[in-house]
Amino acid sequence: MAAAPGNIGPAGRALRGLGAGVLAALAVAVTIWLDLVWGAGQSLTGQPYALAPAQTITRASLARDALMASAPLVPPLALLAALAGPWPMRALAVALVLGGWYWAGDRVGARFAADQGAAWLPGETFGALIWQPVLTPALMALTALAYLWLIAVLNRPQTGPRGA
Repeated sequence: MAAAPGNIGPAGRALRGLGAGVLAALAVAVTIWLDLVWGAGQSLTGQPYALAPAQTITRASLARDALMASAPLVPPLALLAALAGPWPMRALAVALVLGGWYWAGDRVGARFAADQGAAWLPGETFGALIWQPVLTPALMALTALAYLWLIAVLNRPQTGPRGA
């Protein structure tokens, strides 16, 4: 039995949700990387990692760290993208993106060396290394808006060719 033109079916919705989750996690990683490169990253570049002193911080290692920190966000973002419809689900999705941005940024920052070579406590790195007064809120808002747009585009019903 074929699906109606406006109905993509559960498998199609799940695949679109997975695509949205992957793209949203990638957007989180890219904006965290941009926040680090444009913010505190310039002073961090060349310093050793706290738990691996033989490794130095570079722009490429910051990108790797941001990707690794945002990867666990894929399943919840994919689920919320697949279920997104009415505004409460979209509000929950935006809250998850913003909370995930904070969590991933804190995970990235936790790898950096503290003043005396000690590790950071949970939550300290976001305020000390990640947060930039104008840049960070702008990048977080940009990520949330991009995720909302992505959900809207991927969940738009397909009605067939136009002009026919």
